[in-house]
Amino acid sequence: MLTIKRAQDAKAGLPAFSSKPILAAMLVVAALFVFAGCGAPGATQAKPTPTLTAQQILTKAQAAHLTDETFTITMQGSAAGTSLDVTGDGKGTENPARMAMTLSMVVSGTTLTMDMVVDLATNTTYTKITAPAELASNKWTKATDTSSTLPTSDLQLSAQYSKLTNAKLVGSEQVNGKNTYHIQGGVPSTTGTVDLYIGQTDYLPVKMVLNSTGDSAIQMTVTYTAVNTGITIDLPAA
Repeated sequence: MLTIKRAQDAKAGLPAFSSKPILAAMLVVAALFVFAGCGAPGATQAKPTPTLTAQQILTKAQAAHLTDETFTITMQGSAAGTSLDVTGDGKGTENPARMAMTLSMVVSGTTLTMDMVVDLATNTTYTKITAPAELASNKWTKATDTSSTLPTSDLQLSAQYSKLTNAKLVGSEQVNGKNTYHIQGGVPSTTGTVDLYIGQTDYLPVKMVLNSTGDSAIQMTVTYTAVNTGITIDLPAA
């Protein structure tokens, strides 16, 4: 089960009349991206069937020297009684381990647009709400009490290959015109499954689908649109 640590409303810097569900949703998103550090439905079967084992593929993926990734995201479900409908895009770097996202989410009927930057070296999350107007701010909010939801290594995608439990090779599928290995497994201390789609020629990530269960019943799909392009992520001033 994903454990989401609530911060005090005053620390989050949000108006009291609507801060609790919005803050909860923001922390859910942060925690799920950590889990995802380990998207597009409708993949079709491709031939031939791969002959490598799941572990052999994961070992090759670990050795593929992933440095950075650009992605799109969709997320639907509910957490702690709060419904979530999230879309957005972002980018991540492996060293330093950082992630930057622009997200649009519907929380309890309110559409919230926000920017988020996560820095793993300091377990720090930066957030800035850009809509709606009554919650928007030009300033970044910095949260450093996220040790329970943002462990130091879990946002690094390449590190997750070795953590996948009970990994099995589902088959060979074509995703966005690219032949991939489809591997499914679990992650320690969580419930649910992770589906990884790894390129058959370069062993780089193509798609990831997280299905969490329990208190947080959410499906998150991440589609990697580019990898190893030399991007960098600067930390906001907060």
